[in-house]
Amino acid sequence: MRGTTILSPNKLIIIGLAVLVAATLLATGALMRTATAASDRYVDPGGTDAGTCIPIVSACATISFAISVSAAGDTINVAPGTYAESVTIDKGVTLVGVGGQPQIDASGLPSGVTITSSNVTLDNFEITGDGSTHVGVAVFGSGSNITGTSIVNNNIHDITGSFPAAFYSFGILVNGNFDDISGLVINNNEIDSIGDIGSGVSGAGISLESLSGASLDGNTISNIDGNGISGAAIFLQEVTAAFTVLNNSIDTADIGIVNYSTDGSTGITRGTGAFTNVPVYVVDVPGGTSVDINLQHAMLTGLDPALGALLGLDAPASSAVEVYTPLIQTAIDLASPAGGSTIDVAAGTFTTGAQVVIDKDLTISGASAATTIIKPGFDTGSSGDARGWFLVNSGITFDLSDVTLDGTGNLVYQAIRQRGQGTVANVAFKEIKYNESGPHYSGVAIAAFGTGPVDVT
Repeated sequence: MRGTTILSPNKLIIIGLAVLVAATLLATGALMRTATAASDRYVDPGGTDAGTCIPIVSACATISFAISVSAAGDTINVAPGTYAESVTIDKGVTLVGVGGQPQIDASGLPSGVTITSSNVTLDNFEITGDGSTHVGVAVFGSGSNITGTSIVNNNIHDITGSFPAAFYSFGILVNGNFDDISGLVINNNEIDSIGDIGSGVSGAGISLESLSGASLDGNTISNIDGNGISGAAIFLQEVTAAFTVLNNSIDTADIGIVNYSTDGSTGITRGTGAFTNVPVYVVDVPGGTSVDINLQHAMLTGLDPALGALLGLDAPASSAVEVYTPLIQTAIDLASPAGGSTIDVAAGTFTTGAQVVIDKDLTISGASAATTIIKPGFDTGSSGDARGWFLVNSGITFDLSDVTLDGTGNLVYQAIRQRGQGTVANVAFKEIKYNESGPHYSGVAIAAFGTGPVDVT
């Protein structure tokens, strides 16, 4: 029996159990690794909605199917092509367009993409719709505490349908529930042709409501349709932590940014950006922390209540709204017809492209006559009311102070044609001339012949 080991039945049982346990642990570990490992899945218009969308030669045909078989942490790689579907992302996956920019066509559908989960990335898609589509990309919180979601490098356009009971279309709509969305990134997207005012639908490029913190950086927003003051490129409502709004380019919208956060805790940093064909840079609704404006502007306090109603404000709230605009006449037009509005014109040079008509009681005040310069971009007429660069209508009280009215380079018959009443204080008049060598031999700083006195100091 030398060299032979005899195992007792008890030892055999122990060894057998050990082998079984080891095998079970190995199998369980393998299963756990399989369950938790992130996978790359694939979508191609020529694919088939079957299996797991792995490998690339077994790509699925629709984005929605790929999401349904994915797990949190997966990346879904979508090939170029058109995907006629409305996509819901309800788990933390990365959805990325590869090899080009695939199109999600939501024509005939209410939305392009809806996100209801944390840790979602939507990267490099074209998202389009039609008159049935009221939102390109939506993020909805509903108490689920969404964090770490990114919407980047997308092209969202032609969203013109009406959101239910809202009469708005949205390029990107984020709606939290008592600040249950945070850490949101919306960067480097192109958003174009949102809303259709001809059908009674105003547009909003990016609309964020009831959430905590976000970064909006490098977005290009254009052709946001509205009704005088209802079409906003960026709309912020009841946001309660620091927002960074930087380097966004806005072209053709009623308003650049609406800051409608009335709880007083909003901190918004708005850095450099470009505004083209945007008559109102910012509307700052009372109660929120003021938005920093680093562009030359006039600030109106006292919005027309009828226009404030388009923003959902009552008349008292409208009277405290601050409106920032590069255009003095726009500030006048938006002022309350009831009177009492004030327009504070910051330091800088402002050019008026046509006659400035004062048709409501208001005050215009510059930073100082040395630093706030107003120039005409036109020649006044030589007869009747057309002679006035600033025309104050009969019965109107107009107070002007701390500016220079500089007519250099243009013909100005009368700098102020005052048919009402008011005051002119610390105002410098420069080069107010109308063919001074003939035939008119004219140039008048103030022509006052109105319904009340004009005090000049």
